[in-house]
Amino acid sequence: MFSPLLAYKDEAFYADHATVYFDTLYHTGTYTVFAVLNMRNGDWEPSTADFVSEQAYMDFIHRAKTQALYDTGVEVQPSDYILTLITCDRSFVGKDGRLVVMAVKQP
Repeated sequence: MFSPLLAYKDEAFYADHATVYFDTLYHTGTYTVFAVLNMRNGDWEPSTADFVSEQAYMDFIHRAKTQALYDTGVEVQPSDYILTLITCDRSFVGKDGRLVVMAVKQP
């Protein structure tokens, strides 16, 4: 379902599509992609939603940015909300490969 996200592996695609619009029946949101990364399923849980402290949240953000395929230059603050989209990426370690696109909500 999310296979079009694989285009974000290309930094040139990101440059033209840095903004993500996420709409539901009840809310509309605009997000800016801050990290695109490959991972093996089970190595890390990028869909974590609850953190025990601001520092734990920022450590999570730092890990995502450190493992990113390229530097977007987008900053994330402790008070920010993020959107995490995950899809299979069999070109990365076969059936356990995942591509993660993470974006920060704009005010």
